[in-house]
Amino acid sequence: MEEHKPTPSKLLGDLEKLGVLHAVLTGKDGLVIESVGPGGPQAEYLAAEIAALSRRLHTLTPLLEQPIRRLAALNESRELLAVFEGDYCIGAIVARGSDRRAISRELSRLAHKLVQLP
Repeated sequence: MEEHKPTPSKLLGDLEKLGVLHAVLTGKDGLVIESVGPGGPQAEYLAAEIAALSRRLHTLTPLLEQPIRRLAALNESRELLAVFEGDYCIGAIVARGSDRRAISRELSRLAHKLVQLP
């Protein structure tokens, strides 16, 4: 099992203010470190899938010449935004039409903050 750095409580709290419906912070192991929005199985499933995406996307690094650090996927009503940094993944589900740019910036800021923790 991977060990995680301690994280400040409520690290993801500001995401709700930006209109995020669900968000999770996870390690590469897919275990929930923190979540906002509905918890329980939904948070666990989102964390596991985001970590799996991170591992799968890593195989494209040679073709893209750099690791994938951000991902966006969407359907008619929702969007998944994810940021991968170091050993961490942060994913957020947002309603279409939300301020995607502000949410993406906040996800990147949080990921950068995480890798700077002692």
